[in-house]
Amino acid sequence: MFRGTIGLSQVGGRDVDKVRSAIEEGGVYSFSKFLVVNMKPSYKPFCAKYMIKLTPWTKMDRVEPVVESFPRFVFHLLPLFDLSLRVGNQAYFIDVMAMIVGVFDVTHIQVGSNLVDTPRRVIGLKDLSGVEMKLVLWGNRANEFDAEAVHLLGKETLSGGPACKWYLNEDIAETDELCESFLCTVTVVRISTAQPWWFLSYARCYKASAPYGSEYRCSGGCTSTTVVPKYCLCLICSDGTAAAEFVLFGRVAQQVVGQPIMSLMKSDGIPREIATIVSQKFTFAVSVS
Repeated sequence: MFRGTIGLSQVGGRDVDKVRSAIEEGGVYSFSKFLVVNMKPSYKPFCAKYMIKLTPWTKMDRVEPVVESFPRFVFHLLPLFDLSLRVGNQAYFIDVMAMIVGVFDVTHIQVGSNLVDTPRRVIGLKDLSGVEMKLVLWGNRANEFDAEAVHLLGKETLSGGPACKWYLNEDIAETDELCESFLCTVTVVRISTAQPWWFLSYARCYKASAPYGSEYRCSGGCTSTTVVPKYCLCLICSDGTAAAEFVLFGRVAQQVVGQPIMSLMKSDGIPREIATIVSQKFTFAVSVS
């Protein structure tokens, strides 16, 4: 495979559990001793002529460290107003990017002749053109999406089964473009002391860490045990008409403070470098929670 190209690998039968335990999403791996076969005819994630088939002899070696420029996602985004043209087309999976504007609670319905009811969750989506659409998650995917119920939108419906994945606020150019439509210019009034300005985070999945005996173990399921400090700035800001709480994490907080977090860890209380942002004005791309 050449630099910058993409590929699909597939494993089946008794080797599924072996591969599942050996790799995790987000990791970078070197593969060897595999087969090259024709691309499957339906439910393809992207257009390609060939794909990789993993075998019992395939070697999978994790590559570390990974350069920051290494691509993490492969997608071909479709606008919501074009999705009606894909109804009944099973050749490819569909990638969309939109703002979540509504989430329903999980319900259980009987599907076909199944004796056990199937979980179902409806999510409302809206893109930059103002088109609204429903996404329906089924089975375990419905239970895994954790959100409070709001309201139902749209007439068209997307359906998400076991292969459906979602990525929230990922650091890619397309997300930045979407967020530019939800900008807010405010002045920092004060820094909230209701919570610490930093927390320990797992280096691999970026979730908050929790002690497990003498070490740390991620409750989200990743195998990371290495923790690093991350920013968690809680700011009270005002646009001149009202005030609201803004929480800045990681890279965004570092851009505001102008200092890497490790240089401030020896400070008692709120470091001077953080305190100086009070009365400064910033424009944030925001999401509401």
